[in-house]
Amino acid sequence: MENKTCPQCGGIVQGSNQTCQFCGSAMSPALQNGQDSTSAQTNGNNDAPALWNPEAAAMWGVLFHPLFSIIIHLFNWRVLKQGSVQSQPTAIWLGACIIFIILQSFFGFPWPTYLIFLLVWYFADAKKQVKYVEEKYGKNYKRKSWAIPIISAIAINAIIIIYG
Repeated sequence: MENKTCPQCGGIVQGSNQTCQFCGSAMSPALQNGQDSTSAQTNGNNDAPALWNPEAAAMWGVLFHPLFSIIIHLFNWRVLKQGSVQSQPTAIWLGACIIFIILQSFFGFPWPTYLIFLLVWYFADAKKQVKYVEEKYGKNYKRKSWAIPIISAIAINAIIIIYG
């Protein structure tokens, strides 16, 4: 049985599973019938760019770090060609996150502080991208694979744990 790519989150779905083990989405009939994921993903909105799911990107920040989520959102804005208008607040949040990390190294904030930072960023900035993508494309846009960002985040976290 071939693996399939979940059209909702980009996760790899094993064999004949009819739901994604990562996000719980039902696999589309096209994927269940053996069509490749690219054709199933592009059937809806052909002008939609390939994006990382902005909602999922924000949630990954809980596991890794708010910086991870903010960077993914910046990449999405670049692909959406909304660079100067929409991504400016996200770029400011990137700077704030870097300052937060520097302050963390001196003052040692407890872990829940990161969660508070992530929640404030989500409602102040990230929700705008979630809403923009939902209004412009709905669920009909190509999903970028999470493999490289997640492997990178795991590697960076491992380096921080080992050498930090």
